[in-house]
Amino acid sequence: MEVEIANGATVAQVCKKIGVTEQTYCRWRDLPGGRTEIVGVEWVA
Repeated sequence: MEVEIANGATVAQVCKKIGVTEQTYCRWRDLPGGRTEIVGVEWVA
């Protein structure tokens, strides 16, 4: 997800692709410990 955003995709496009809302993405991004705690979504730090 982060890679796609870094490569020019919008947050909205990526969220739609993986089936979550932008609000959920923001909550995941702001979790203590960083994005690596998210289960079921491939994150690249």
